[in-house]
Amino acid sequence: MLLLPGSLHRLVRFGMAGIISTLFFVVIVNVLVLGFDMGPVVASAVGYLIALSLSYVLQSRFAFRASGNHASQITRFLITSVAGLGSTYVLMALICNVLHWPYNIGTVAVAGFVSITNYIVFTIWVFRQVSTVHPSDRAANRGD
Repeated sequence: MLLLPGSLHRLVRFGMAGIISTLFFVVIVNVLVLGFDMGPVVASAVGYLIALSLSYVLQSRFAFRASGNHASQITRFLITSVAGLGSTYVLMALICNVLHWPYNIGTVAVAGFVSITNYIVFTIWVFRQVSTVHPSDRAANRGD
């Protein structure tokens, strides 16, 4: 079995957690738009907020395996998430209201943009000070 370096393991875990959170987000947006006749821009913002708690648990515990000062970590996560919410709203408004593209395209664009920027910010700021090296990551780095 090919062993990956710890940072690549983290990227894979982040991707898995992100896929789960993103699918949850997409389902919520579609339920709100199709089931409750909510506008896609508002549905995207509401979906983002609902998916946020799942994302925190998956990212902090599974992807980054963080421990330590949870209050500080949650604060940084929330700041990052509020910025993500703002970019979600602006991007969805641009795609739906300015370009008049279908909301599904906006949903995919939002999911991709937020995923990429979140990984970068989570790695260098949100979980940087509290991340620990999990034993499986140490083994992968040693080549065990």
